[in-house]
Amino acid sequence: MFDLSFLECAVLLLVALLIIKPEDVPGMLQSALRGWRSIRNGYAHFMQNLKTEMDDLSRESGMDDLKKNMHEVTDLEGEIQQAYDLETTPLEDASRRQRPKTVKNNKNPD
Repeated sequence: MFDLSFLECAVLLLVALLIIKPEDVPGMLQSALRGWRSIRNGYAHFMQNLKTEMDDLSRESGMDDLKKNMHEVTDLEGEIQQAYDLETTPLEDASRRQRPKTVKNNKNPD
């Protein structure tokens, strides 16, 4: 995420140990993890509420019916394309192809 190499992480850890007393590190880690969990839970709660609101709005505005109709049209288009592909197959047989006839000129320049 931050694109840090191992050496950069080791330097950051060393600087953190110089600034923070070693006996305060466990408490700092607990606080950081607690904050991370709070952010993650808040994000999950926000996304769940957003999904619920979007579903409600789509139902109220008739978007569900529009989605259903679009899927039906797409399915119908696929069926039509499939039927068309079955009726019109490319001619692969060389004998069926029309080749232009060449006319030989037998005139001598004498």
